[in-house]
Amino acid sequence: MAEKHRIEIVGPLDSRCLAVEAAVHRVVEEAHANCDVVLDVTPQRLFDLGVVRTPAVVLDGRLVLAGRAPTPDEVLALLGVA
Repeated sequence: MAEKHRIEIVGPLDSRCLAVEAAVHRVVEEAHANCDVVLDVTPQRLFDLGVVRTPAVVLDGRLVLAGRAPTPDEVLALLGVA
């Protein structure tokens, strides 16, 4: 079985971050990827990652995107599915 990934959507609890979380969930489900998707709205997490622009996307603890929503193809590429 493939390694289980963890994608965090990090940012304030606003419509943009919620939309990104929903979109990433949708892509993960459609791809049947072995992945947890979580929303982290804590200011400390933003600070720890050095995030200035939200939403931020974190894959397995590593910041991979900030300031915009990932495309479905980007999410698949991050997971190694594309």
